Amino acid sequence: ARYHRHSPPKAIHEGYNDLSREDRMRVSKMAAILRVADALDRPHAQRVRDITTRITESKLHIGLGDVPDAAIEQLALAEKADLFQHIFGLDVVIEPGSV
Repeated sequence: ARYHRHSPPKAIHEGYNDLSREDRMRVSKMAAILRVADALDRPHAQRVRDITTRITESKLHIGLGDVPDAAIEQLALAEKADLFQHIFGLDVVIEPGSV
């Protein structure tokens, strides 16, 4: 959970450096997913209750069901999706409705 806010995992971080290469990759992947999830609940109002996802060649498309205006989530995602893109090689985009 340390990496859900600011700094991505780095080899110089205590504890992270002690992990095996495989475990460091697991931590990085989980941190990337957690950052996207955190962006989807940016106002901490639990507005997003149901999501759908679809992966295309270069993007992870996220549909937010019945969220009428996802501007807050889109802004948060713009700040937090960089690690996901780096780790998984996919841009993350929010789309209205279901995907």
